[in-house]
Amino acid sequence: DIHNQLLLLKSTNTNDISEIIILSPVWLENFSIGSSRFQYFIFPESTKHVFQVLGNDSILLLYYWKKDLKPANVNGDKNLVFITKREQSILLNSTLLGFYNNRSFYHLFTKEKQIAIKKYLRSNKIRVRKASDETMEKLINYCSKL
Repeated sequence: DIHNQLLLLKSTNTNDISEIIILSPVWLENFSIGSSRFQYFIFPESTKHVFQVLGNDSILLLYYWKKDLKPANVNGDKNLVFITKREQSILLNSTLLGFYNNRSFYHLFTKEKQIAIKKYLRSNKIRVRKASDETMEKLINYCSKL
């Protein structure tokens, strides 16, 4: 349950009874779910958080997944619904830097790199808020090689 910062292990015993175990984050550093990689990070002034990690070089792209409780969008409805949100950041020189769109993304880099990244985003028609994990991994690896 990434939203609640818990790693749950579900297993079925020989009697077809399901069991769910919460794995302790004390000894756990990273894990994978399918092709997605996750890692625990501790930053100054924060607790230990699970981030989805993209990239393999000096710059990493980190997604922090969370749920917000919001009122339903139907008039007169008093029910609440959970809305999944993804906060996007890069880890550059051991500093976590957040971004929201293409412009705020390339402004995290030096002026020399900004031009190349802006061209890459335009030529590949990438919108960082909506891009797939695969596209974003290619982008962050490109940025690491600049």
